[in-house]
Amino acid sequence: MKRLLLLLSVFFFAINGLQAQVPQGIPYQAAARGANGQPLVNTNVKVRFSIIDSIATGTTVYQETHTATTNTVGLFSVNVGLGSPVIGTFAGINWGTNSKFMKVELDPIGIGSNYTDLGTQQMMSVPYALYAGTTTRTVYSPANNNLTLGMNYGGGIVGYILQFGDPGYDPLIQHGYIVAPIDQSIGKAWGCPTTASGTGGLNSYLMGSGQSNTAAIINNCGLNTPAGLCDALILNGYNDWYLPSLGEIQSFGGKGILIYGYNYWTSTECSNTTAYWVTGSDGSSGCPVKTSLVAVRAIRSF
Repeated sequence: MKRLLLLLSVFFFAINGLQAQVPQGIPYQAAARGANGQPLVNTNVKVRFSIIDSIATGTTVYQETHTATTNTVGLFSVNVGLGSPVIGTFAGINWGTNSKFMKVELDPIGIGSNYTDLGTQQMMSVPYALYAGTTTRTVYSPANNNLTLGMNYGGGIVGYILQFGDPGYDPLIQHGYIVAPIDQSIGKAWGCPTTASGTGGLNSYLMGSGQSNTAAIINNCGLNTPAGLCDALILNGYNDWYLPSLGEIQSFGGKGILIYGYNYWTSTECSNTTAYWVTGSDGSSGCPVKTSLVAVRAIRSF
């Protein structure tokens, strides 16, 4: 069976306190899903990364493999640069010359002999600490701005600041998610109890998809929904709130912003009858039936 991989996020960890030694690694997280759209849970997979120079079909300057195990929702995490090298060395990549492309391949059997090509994409924002290690030109980072996690800003609490690889990341200007300081409900059914809302596709899990998910839920399920509550919210002078996607709420879930012990709806659908929630205590997720009464917390983007 052909396997598909949904890329959720890629994080570059060298944001705080760049030291004399350049960090060599790009934390990478993704969710492995089967051809039927269901997560590959608790499964050993093999992942191969290739860094390609100049053009997508250019010379592979570095290649490595990783063995990873997915969790109960199909997520796995690895560090690009810390795998088993096949070609070249990660430290030897010259990030300061030419464009760089990253090719990702997956072997869902976990052996490493039957990789599926998942595509090659240009690395539009070079990992800035790695780039700093190979060039003398000025390199910007989110640290050039003054926002910090947990501070009051933009009508709520700064819950997450976008990192390298996140949709919408800009190395010159901080962007991220503002979390409403209070719950919009402590018990609300999701809506569309037995029908699809249009938010069950692969892209609906990603960071940056919450606003479009919210619009789709309102359009297909009505305003008397968690998505409708968030869309109608006017709080501290802001009216552009929405119900976060799974990827968005997991970026700040379990970090002391959401209420410990509560579960919170996301705008990501599991099936016609279920939708994702995330626990406020540790950020883990589940797929209860949509008629469950679950807490609601809105976010907005900055």
